[in-house]
Amino acid sequence: MTFDGVTGREAFTSNPRLRPAVRTTDSVRVVIVPDPGRDKGYRVLTAFPKNIRN
Repeated sequence: MTFDGVTGREAFTSNPRLRPAVRTTDSVRVVIVPDPGRDKGYRVLTAFPKNIRN
């Protein structure tokens, strides 16, 4: 899912020897897992900002 505004920042590099570049992000990744102990049967395992264009 993308948003109209910035959702956070991420640091990345294609080579571990290089200094990471930092950029703003416009998307969010959410990992939802089954959880029978919850009323609706699911819970959020993790969520973080990301870019879907790269």
